[in-house]
Amino acid sequence: MNFTAVILAPKSIIDLKQTLQSLLSSNLNKNFSIIVMVNGPDATIETYLKQFMKERSQLNLVFDVGPAPVNQSELKNRATPLVKTPYLVFLKSGVELPEHYLNRANQIIQAHQPEAFGGTDITHPEAKLFEKVVGAVFTSKMAKGPQSIKHGIAHNMKTTTTEAKEFELHPDHLWFKTEVFQKYKMSFDNRLDVGAHKILLAQLVENKRKIYFIQDLFVYNHRFSGFVEVIKYCYQSARFQIYSYRIFPKYINPMYLMPTVLLLYCLSLPLMQESAWFNLIYVYLILVFFYSILICLRSQKMIYLPTAFMLHLFMHMTYGFGGLISLFKRPKFLKF
Repeated sequence: MNFTAVILAPKSIIDLKQTLQSLLSSNLNKNFSIIVMVNGPDATIETYLKQFMKERSQLNLVFDVGPAPVNQSELKNRATPLVKTPYLVFLKSGVELPEHYLNRANQIIQAHQPEAFGGTDITHPEAKLFEKVVGAVFTSKMAKGPQSIKHGIAHNMKTTTTEAKEFELHPDHLWFKTEVFQKYKMSFDNRLDVGAHKILLAQLVENKRKIYFIQDLFVYNHRFSGFVEVIKYCYQSARFQIYSYRIFPKYINPMYLMPTVLLLYCLSLPLMQESAWFNLIYVYLILVFFYSILICLRSQKMIYLPTAFMLHLFMHMTYGFGGLISLFKRPKFLKF
């Protein structure tokens, strides 16, 4: 298997070690290249990588250090010209690959030769309780809508390979044919720090390229450790989702506007006291409770229920607020 693993923007040596060690402990022969994209000068990580390369001189590993930090899209675009192999995989620093991962990816490449493919993530086995609840809630259609497919539960994995939509592939481990960038001259939109991969994948789908989703092609991921981190994540995700629609309106999916509609509805509840519309809030709360129970049953952990219920509410309101702000406040970096 001839490919390049591009590890993106390690924030710490611990994150970098986790990803490197899981790559190298795969039961696939080590005939692949590794590129570590260091996002701006970082003496500690650079020193570690130099020592790592010295100790493992047989590895085909290089690292690239930019003059200053850039967003994730620019970092990926900077990496693609460095790749000399037919395939590449973008890996978020900190994810861990199970032993079967590279063999499974090799099977997909040999069988289908896709332009892009990917799979899911599951919560790290050593995660704390709150992280595990967050991971379970991420699998809820009520919490993440169609994007819930990107997250899985370890004991409930399917082995099927299906044609994918742009929102189904997880950005933390995303495979591409190198010619997508070097021959077709496609790239990630530099104006988007989050979600640019969905626009690129949507363009590939539009051009009838082969894109596949494989649920059991998964990585282990750490989750958020508290409600504040969840709120920040949802707010940022909503902002960049709406920004991407302002740049590429033809890719608008009304599903992602629903949290904003829900927020506006909740804000208007005091004006609906005697209206039949007021009763919709009870329907909403019942649905949240139902999906919270559903993910607890699927995870085989009913202890998750109170936190799961609250997480649904926090995610909806925060995502809705982020979407609302983005509808009326155009960021300075967007040019139309």
